[in-house]
Amino acid sequence: MQFNTSTTTQQWTSFLTTMTEISNLINQQLIVHPQLVMFKDHMLKQSYVRAAKRDAERGVHSGRLTPLDGDAEIRAWEEGQTVTTFLRDIRSTGILAVFTNGLGHAIQQRGEQIPAWHVYAIYYENGVLGVYDPSYIPGTTSVKYCAGVPLIKELIKALKGRGTFRTLSEVWFGGGGNDGISCQEMTRAWVENEVYFKMGRDLGNWEECEGWTKVSF
Repeated sequence: MQFNTSTTTQQWTSFLTTMTEISNLINQQLIVHPQLVMFKDHMLKQSYVRAAKRDAERGVHSGRLTPLDGDAEIRAWEEGQTVTTFLRDIRSTGILAVFTNGLGHAIQQRGEQIPAWHVYAIYYENGVLGVYDPSYIPGTTSVKYCAGVPLIKELIKALKGRGTFRTLSEVWFGGGGNDGISCQEMTRAWVENEVYFKMGRDLGNWEECEGWTKVSF
């Protein structure tokens, strides 16, 4: 199944759960995070959830949505995780996760041309952060100039802050080639390839991976 702009949070969760099960069978050192990371913090998440509830209520009232569709719209935001919560889930082994800016209303956002809509993945282990970004522009050597990945910048800020009990020594970026609407499928395919086909052996070995660049942060 290919992902596209119609792919839902629930479909991502199902896919990540499958990847988690596969990882548990073949590589006990790799954790696949089963939830999408969608928000900077709890306050921002709650604002999106409240907006989704208002939109769903209006949609059901007008007949645009069924009650089940309205509930699904709300869950699309409720099931997303915050960067703050994700940090608490990091363990000593490597962790792979998918981040997204506003997947819950991807179709509507693209229709409104909201530039923040985007999906990408990260792998963190022992202070080294690798970012797979379908829209990464090869040759970019600073996180500051990497567009469309605000949650990565929030994650880096948090890892560098006090009280996280985590370190950050290197940041690597790879990917590129997105045509503007394919980031969901490109990210899904990359995660599947790294977990299922490569069994995690390339994750963290960024110097040996073609097309990956160490960037300043």
